[in-house]
Amino acid sequence: MALSPQESPTSSEVVDLSAVVSPAAVSGAGEDAALRPATPSVCTPCCVCRGSAKAEGEGGNSAEALGFQLVQHFSLKTICIREWKCMQTGVRVLLCRIASPLCNLYATLPTEAHTDEGLPHTLEHLVFLGSRRFPYKGVLDFLANRCLSQGTNAWTATDHTTYTLTTAGSEGLLNLLPVYLDHLMIPTLHDNAFKTEVHHLTQNAGSAGVVYSEMEARERQASSVLYRKLVELVYPGDSGYRYETGGLMEQIRRTSNARVREYHKNFYKWSNLSLIVTGLVEATSLLDTVRRSIKQIEEAKTLPAPPALSACPELDAQIAKAVGPPEHGERPLAFSGERPWTDDRNVRLPASPSSPQSSSPAFHRVYFPADDAESGRVALAWRGPAWKDALGREVVDILGSYLSEGNVAPLQRELVQCDDPVCATVDFSSENFRETSFFLEAADVRLEGRRGGERESEKETRENACKKQKREEDKAEEERLAENRELEAVGKRIQEIIAREAEGPLDLARLRMLLRRELLQFYRALETNPHDTMAELLNEYIVNHRHAEDLQSFLNLAGVVNSLAEQPETFWRGELRRWFLNSSSAFPAGVACYPSTSLASKLHAEDQAREARLRESVGEAQLAKLAATVEEIKLQQKQPPPKDVLLSVPVASIDKVVLPDKAPLSNFDDPRDEEELREGTREERKEKGDAKRGGETTCQTGGEEAKKRGEDVLSRLPFPVQLDAQATEFVQIKLLSRIPENLSPHERRALLLLADLVFECDVLFPAALAEVLHVQPSCSPCSSAGSSSNAGECVASERQNAVDVAGYVRVSYEQLTRLVFEHATSSSAGLGFHAESGAGAGSASLMYDLFSLSITAPVDRYFQATALLFGVLCGLQIEAARVSVHLKRHLKQLVRKKRSAKFLVQQLETSLRYRRGAVPNSCGWGQQLATMKRMQKDLAHATQTLITVYRHLFQQLAFGVHIVADVAQLPAGWEKPWRDLQALLAARPMLLDLPLAGEKREKTESRLNEKTPDGETEKDKEPWGKKKKFAAIAKVLGVRPSACDNVFAEPETQSGRGKMQEEETRIACGIGSSDAGHVLVSVKGPVGYGEKNKDLAAIMVMAECCSMMEGLLFRTVRGAGFAYGCDFAYFPWQGQLTLRLSPATNPAAAVKAVVEEFRSRVQASTASGTRIFSDEEIVAGKCGTLFSIV
Repeated sequence: MALSPQESPTSSEVVDLSAVVSPAAVSGAGEDAALRPATPSVCTPCCVCRGSAKAEGEGGNSAEALGFQLVQHFSLKTICIREWKCMQTGVRVLLCRIASPLCNLYATLPTEAHTDEGLPHTLEHLVFLGSRRFPYKGVLDFLANRCLSQGTNAWTATDHTTYTLTTAGSEGLLNLLPVYLDHLMIPTLHDNAFKTEVHHLTQNAGSAGVVYSEMEARERQASSVLYRKLVELVYPGDSGYRYETGGLMEQIRRTSNARVREYHKNFYKWSNLSLIVTGLVEATSLLDTVRRSIKQIEEAKTLPAPPALSACPELDAQIAKAVGPPEHGERPLAFSGERPWTDDRNVRLPASPSSPQSSSPAFHRVYFPADDAESGRVALAWRGPAWKDALGREVVDILGSYLSEGNVAPLQRELVQCDDPVCATVDFSSENFRETSFFLEAADVRLEGRRGGERESEKETRENACKKQKREEDKAEEERLAENRELEAVGKRIQEIIAREAEGPLDLARLRMLLRRELLQFYRALETNPHDTMAELLNEYIVNHRHAEDLQSFLNLAGVVNSLAEQPETFWRGELRRWFLNSSSAFPAGVACYPSTSLASKLHAEDQAREARLRESVGEAQLAKLAATVEEIKLQQKQPPPKDVLLSVPVASIDKVVLPDKAPLSNFDDPRDEEELREGTREERKEKGDAKRGGETTCQTGGEEAKKRGEDVLSRLPFPVQLDAQATEFVQIKLLSRIPENLSPHERRALLLLADLVFECDVLFPAALAEVLHVQPSCSPCSSAGSSSNAGECVASERQNAVDVAGYVRVSYEQLTRLVFEHATSSSAGLGFHAESGAGAGSASLMYDLFSLSITAPVDRYFQATALLFGVLCGLQIEAARVSVHLKRHLKQLVRKKRSAKFLVQQLETSLRYRRGAVPNSCGWGQQLATMKRMQKDLAHATQTLITVYRHLFQQLAFGVHIVADVAQLPAGWEKPWRDLQALLAARPMLLDLPLAGEKREKTESRLNEKTPDGETEKDKEPWGKKKKFAAIAKVLGVRPSACDNVFAEPETQSGRGKMQEEETRIACGIGSSDAGHVLVSVKGPVGYGEKNKDLAAIMVMAECCSMMEGLLFRTVRGAGFAYGCDFAYFPWQGQLTLRLSPATNPAAAVKAVVEEFRSRVQASTASGTRIFSDEEIVAGKCGTLFSIV
């Protein structure tokens, strides 16, 4: 049980590790633990404040004096939650007190639409372009940077629109809130702004605009095509849930700014607005700021509104007539109930089949454009319980997880984890609307009947390049599409598997384990991402609630879990039949989403024909006039606001931001200490330190002593360890191993597949670890391969573990998954510090030359978590059957990923910038695809390669340990497993049946004296420290900046790899599955974060000035309608600066505009001797940079 906020140590305290005693004994695992009731998570009155509404003097009386009525006050774990309602306007204010240096604002309005124009989305964009009191484009984001932020943002969901702001400290949030509310409630909504931000015709009658660019990149993606059809079937008729609130391109071209203004008038009302604020914000100050803002805005409404007319109204009318009115444009733009989404038309059920002949679902077919036809998607959809039915929704979620999550899940076992997998994964998801819905989707389903023909077709197309032949191929493809039923067959198999599960007894222990795991993952999210987690939950409440009491019952997941944990197996089987197999209803609804190589050319032809009609209807002269008008509007929008407006909001003070002092403990040297050792004698360093610290030395003596005792405990551990003390109920353990440089290119390409296998293979556990996990060996050995024919029987009988080696217990991969689910909330293996994994995941991320193993668990499962981690570290049994399954899965994922334009341009940039043998390239999409195909042809060699790579990783004195935990809650003897790990590593060669790096002494000495490419001997790189047991962790692991593998690398950073030529390279790549363009441009920059990089701060501020909201790039690219996203980022670790533009309607014009803007600013600065950026821009850039550091 967690300590109270008063009792729990803060992250800034230094805890004496030598005196740590566990507050609770480590509990045993198994069914009893799963049945233990969870501690209630919701507490009324608030246990954080230790009082009721009058806590901290910010309750009833002070709120009422400001015109706000307290609706409720309670706590969720350690988060204090209060809700007020403005008695005058109906505005709701929800304050979540979260201990964090960051403060967040989420301004939410339930928004409902019954057309595909995307009115909620277009309005969301136009809100940021000025208000009555601040009628200047971009002023809101510019002022946000002065408030220690990086601009504002927003999202439009199906049932609500939320505007966000994140600041360092509360001062900036309170300063900007009045300006933000001004933009929300009284925006200018100019017709001219609509042209550039939403949509306008180009001189060739094409389409452009920021909103249009965003939706152009999404509309024809497979996931979007599939989802639109699913919700159309689940929410039929005139339900608002079925419409694309982001907008479909055809309808965006037809809508108008007048309709946007009408939509704002009906939905952006005080009574429909809720303000969610998270962080350390004083309640009285917040309510007073809201009160004053409402008063100012209401006064401004009485003033005459500024003109919002178009610069060319006659031309606009002509174009509107040519394109036609939007579909369903006659429908009223208002909600018919008392609040949005209360009208029953939104939740009417589809008509049930009058005489259902079979339980099989009826499948609807949709298509998406693609360059290949190797794989598709299929999904089933159901209507679920009402949102207010928290217990029913949890039942459906747990059953969905039971069917699809983990390799022991029935759908994964029979469709993915088998000898002949038909798809890469089966995922469960749900929509928490007023009446919920849920889905099962099989992704990357192979299309065997078409794959061979497609390959031959592509080959002939490349060889002949004949338009006539292409037309014939398109016609042949249409015929194949009409005959193919492979996706439908997979959908029917999903339904058959569910029906078969409902016939026999369900695994009650696993159901209860999933319940406990979901609760723990919820608690973990409240710790690691509390702001967004609370915002997501509160948004559901704002949109769907009927009564204030709904919030507490909705958040009380522990109460729901306790209730369901007591239910028998018959209850769960009945619920499975009720929700997934009710043949009397119209569900499930099935959708098969097929790829089409001819659809892209068809859509392109339709676009060209539409543009030709518009050129004829509007006239080229008129289009040229429109283009000139748009350019004039862009020039006007690029003009900065008046200086007095830019200075109207004061710069927030960084000194008021309360930063946590995490005081990490470690048994390795601080790299800064090594720098000091080279700078002078101990006395000189002491004098410098005393002068720097002043009088702090004496007052910190006690803390230093505790820190010293704690580090003494760590010094007895045989590995480099860093322990971050944080207030948490969980423990996160991460092992980091340097990827050996002597791996062959083929072995490097196997790293991602190995990461996928780490928690997916059988494991030999030493008996001591097996005892910690309560795993009992059996006398009968079992096969670990697991074929598709007997996989179900094996899992149903709990596949007994076997003793393969004396003193070791073999655990099957299915049982390993059960153990991970039972004891941990998450586990991962991958590349870099953040363990990137998945097919084609290679990127130039931070420390990509590390291989990571990570596990997170409740602190009372600390010993079980270490046992699981040490088991996969030392005894992983990589076998051909498991390799085959995951090879096929990787290949399916790689085929899908090449359809993503954004992913491909990132991979192309990486392949150009980094050595071919570097990890980002070896694990990138191109090399991975070729390698996986070769591995599939020679499975035995592939398996041997993976074993070889595995044995080279995590050798003793070649990896580091990172632990995050509340030290006071760690169990007694927590360090013992790490001392025992030495013996486990010593036995590792026997388990792997391969020699490790335990060479003979004379060979070791010879190796240590050999010169390395950078001129040092291996003995020079020994891991022993000068102040502590180990040298700095970067030295122990041999971590180098990513820039060492970059073509921009300086000779001294290339580490003997040979000089790489820096060349200017340009590549353009076409892709049929996307209408939008994506651009990446990289240039050389200084390397590293240390003192050698004298320009680090200046370049960071310069990059922020360029890419901040309403900064140089924003106005040049997004403001002109060239692209939705634009960013200029500096990556010191990689030694490069990168410009990103995506998605873009006209990528070439966007790049040209950026280059011209950069050049003109530099030339003007050189000629006049002035700065490139104004003083106001530099201040805003500095504030944004400070925020990014916080």
